[in-house]
Amino acid sequence: AVFIEYHPIIVTETEEVYGFEALARGVRRELRSPEVLFEVAAEANMVWELSRLLREKAVSGMINKLEEGQFLFLNIDPHDFDDPTFRNLDPDTLGIADPSRVVLEITERTAIKDYPRFQEYLKAFRERGFRFAVDDAGSGYAGLGSIANLAPDYIKLDISLIANIDTNFLKQNLVETMVQFANNHGTLVIAEGVERREELETVRQIGVHFTQGFLFHRPRYAG
Repeated sequence: AVFIEYHPIIVTETEEVYGFEALARGVRRELRSPEVLFEVAAEANMVWELSRLLREKAVSGMINKLEEGQFLFLNIDPHDFDDPTFRNLDPDTLGIADPSRVVLEITERTAIKDYPRFQEYLKAFRERGFRFAVDDAGSGYAGLGSIANLAPDYIKLDISLIANIDTNFLKQNLVETMVQFANNHGTLVIAEGVERREELETVRQIGVHFTQGFLFHRPRYAG
């Protein structure tokens, strides 16, 4: 009773599709939200089972539909790395022929408490070819500590930093600083929650590499 919708990530400069983020949804209205899905799974002690199911659906629904140069972004919680099935993930078993086209978004519903161990997990996945993103940067646990310790390939800026950025000079300065940091360290920045053309033009002027939001598309079911 779950399905996947896909939300495009857009090249800011050209507005071409760069990739798709897979978003979990529940068929039943009261389980529509992924947050509620995982709360229910946690109560039933079935978080790992739910995560495995969603990964399988996300990959099977899109991996063979990606065009040349496009990427699939999968949301991963730090607790997923406690699951031996995920930690020892074989890309072929999941149907991923080229792991370099898959970006694992670290979505921190829970804080990372042991960075050295977590870094070892990421190293093993990187050796298999996967890329990483820190999701919702600027919100909750996803702060500067995660960026500094995880050295992600992508930094996804939370909608709270992007909403009305065209009229908020403090947000502009913060995002500009983040872009400069990313450029200095070979990282790419994605602005989440772009809903207005003025916001797009502002993040474009700042130099944000990619954007995502309702201005372009709403998430949609690929089936």
